[in-house]
Amino acid sequence: MPDLKKVLDTLSEFTLLKYFPGEPAARLALAKLVLQMADTHEQVEWLVTRTMSVCNEWPGPLVLRQIFCSRFKPRDGIEAGATQMFPEGLPPESRPARTIALPPGEVRQTLDAGLEKGLQLAAEAKGFNGPPVDSIDYAHLEELRRARLRKQHRDVMEAMGLRPITQEDIDRAVQEARAKGRDGTS
Repeated sequence: MPDLKKVLDTLSEFTLLKYFPGEPAARLALAKLVLQMADTHEQVEWLVTRTMSVCNEWPGPLVLRQIFCSRFKPRDGIEAGATQMFPEGLPPESRPARTIALPPGEVRQTLDAGLEKGLQLAAEAKGFNGPPVDSIDYAHLEELRRARLRKQHRDVMEAMGLRPITQEDIDRAVQEARAKGRDGTS
């Protein structure tokens, strides 16, 4: 059975989808649902990749189950048939996907076999001589992902009317405490 933390990390890719829930409780519930369906972490990775390839918006748990059931038998035995989003089933996986193995701990990426070559040809036609795939700084990409998640967290806090404590707030509180200590008030 897949590890909960690893599943949560993998499911964080869904933040690219419009309307994906930002609440930690909703994300935890989603991870629990996926853990009820999946036998292996590879199934979770396939589910995320496949969902991202057929959906621009967060489809919800029922469609997620439909996508999973289009390839795997769910561990909990609950099958999903047609949904409003895919009443006739999912579009076929037309081309085989190629998995690029990244260093341990990094996010795995899946590209269509022809997509990479098409991107290279388009880049050459436009005169773009970018870095080779092997020289991509995955640590930098991970930091960008974390920065996006921090911004999303701040936006949620602001929407809830909460203001995160800043270093400026801490410095002001320390100065106030010192000032109280000097004038003898407590």
